[in-house]
Amino acid sequence: MTKPLRVGLIGASVDPSLSWGTRAHIPAIRHLPQFDLTAICTSRPDTAEAAARHFGVPLAFCDPDEMAAHPQVDVVAVSVRTPLHGRMVRSALDAGKHVYCEWPLGSTTAEARETLAQARRAGVVTMIGLQGRSNETIAHARDLVAEGFVGRMISASLKVTQENFGHLETAGNAYTADIRNGADILRIATGQALEAFCFAVGEFDELTVVVSRQYDTASIVGSGRVIDKSSPDLVMIAGRLANSADAFVHIRGGVSPAAAGVRLEINGTDGDLVLTSPGSANVHRTPLRLAGARRGDVEFHEIPLPERYALQPAGLADGPPRYLAHNYLRLASAIRNDEPVVVDFDYAVRHQELLDLVQTASDTGMRQTWR
Repeated sequence: MTKPLRVGLIGASVDPSLSWGTRAHIPAIRHLPQFDLTAICTSRPDTAEAAARHFGVPLAFCDPDEMAAHPQVDVVAVSVRTPLHGRMVRSALDAGKHVYCEWPLGSTTAEARETLAQARRAGVVTMIGLQGRSNETIAHARDLVAEGFVGRMISASLKVTQENFGHLETAGNAYTADIRNGADILRIATGQALEAFCFAVGEFDELTVVVSRQYDTASIVGSGRVIDKSSPDLVMIAGRLANSADAFVHIRGGVSPAAAGVRLEINGTDGDLVLTSPGSANVHRTPLRLAGARRGDVEFHEIPLPERYALQPAGLADGPPRYLAHNYLRLASAIRNDEPVVVDFDYAVRHQELLDLVQTASDTGMRQTWR
C-alpha cells in the first residue's frame, strides 16, 4: 500500500473562525487516506503547540523554514494572509517540497512570476487554491453546456454580492482594506469568481471594466474601530467570450445580509441554466442549486447532481472542505502518477495577469483583449 503524503500546514488555529486552514484544509486533509497531516506552523510557539495538541498533530513549528525542511513533511500547504504567500511558498520550494498555496500566489503579479520561476527550477508539483472547478454543481453545469443543454450559448452572467470587502470588516480581514496588500475584492473575490465562471462558460476574449470604491472607510465588527479604506469594493466586467457569447460579471462588497448571494446564469438558443445560492459566500465556496429550462418550458426545474460528481470517499458535507478535498485528490494524483495539475502556479500567474488586464481596462476606460 502506498504511504500517505505527509502535509505540513502553515496557518491554523484552535478557533475555526480565525483560520481558513482550520475550517477547510484540516477537514479536507483528514478525510482523505492519500494524506496525513503531520505538522502545523503558526507565527508563535504557543499557538502552534496549542493547535497541534488540539488536532492531534505530532509536529508544531513557528518557523516555516524549519517545518519545510523537516523530513516528515512531503507537501507544504500555505493558508495565511496574502502578503505572506510568496515568502512561505519560496521557503517550501527551497526545501524541495510540493506546495499547495491558497489564492493568490503573490501580492503582485511580479512576485507571483518570481515564485513560479523558482517552482520550475525546483521541479516539484504545485497547486493554487482556486477551487471553483471543484464545486460539483459548477462542473455539472459546464458538462451540461458541453452536451448541448442550452444549445448555442448566447450569454452568461455572474453576480456575487458579499457583506465583506465594503463598509464592514472583521478584525482578521482588516488588512484587505489596504490595496497594497493585494487582497481586495478584485484580487481575491473577483479572482476566485472569474476562475469558476470561466471554467463553466469559457474564457474572455475581450472586456471592458469598472473597478470602483464606494466606501472610504470600514468599521471593524465588534470593536467600534474605523479604518481608512483604499481598496475597491465593486467590480463590473462586460465583454465577449472566446465562444462569441456575451458575458457580464458583477462582484460587489458591503451589501446587507438579505442582499448577499450568488447567481450564475447561462443562456442559449435551446435552453437556460441558473445556479443560485443565498448568503455571503463567493461562488467557489458555497453550495449551489442548479435549475434548468429548455425551449417551451414555462418554469425552471431543479437538476439533481449525478453520483459521478460526488467526492470519493464520501462523507464530507457540501461546502469548502469538500471542494478542497477535490483539489487535494488532484494534487495526490499528480504527485503519485506524474500527471499535470490544471490549477498549478503557471495557471496562477496567468490568472493574476487576467486581473491586471481587468484593472487596466478600468483605469483606461478602453476595451482590452485577452489571449
